[in-house]
Amino acid sequence: MANTFLLFTLEGHCFGVGIDEIVRVYPALEIDEISDGPALLSGLFTVAGKKIPVLDLRQRLQLPKRLITPDDVLVVGESDAVEFAFFADSLIGVHSFSDTEICDSQKVYPELAGHISRLAEFSGKTVWVYTLARLFAEPDFPALMAAVAKAGNR
Repeated sequence: MANTFLLFTLEGHCFGVGIDEIVRVYPALEIDEISDGPALLSGLFTVAGKKIPVLDLRQRLQLPKRLITPDDVLVVGESDAVEFAFFADSLIGVHSFSDTEICDSQKVYPELAGHISRLAEFSGKTVWVYTLARLFAEPDFPALMAAVAKAGNR
């Protein structure tokens, strides 16, 4: 499963996250907005009584903001035992790449190696492969968790 990823799109670009980091995928749903949280925090959604933070992947990847549509999906992932979610424009599905089909991003884009872990090609498009721990790095989590805790007490 080392080269197995959940593939999704944002703004026509193809992205992948390791399947072992994915908890669940939901159809687009309404979230509770948080007005006084960090910019990266879009809001919260509740599943089985648990509040899960929804992070703004578009903001993190410096993509244009847009309204969520019924075709979007909400991807729930886990990094360092913390569950969080993000919206994607569409879900491509789960795909496994052979070792020869995937390469370390350091070889192609050394300047982006701090964010992108690997690159692959799928259906003629480059797949930008991320790990959630790199994508939503540690410095963001204390402020995010404080805002989630504050919102959960309301």
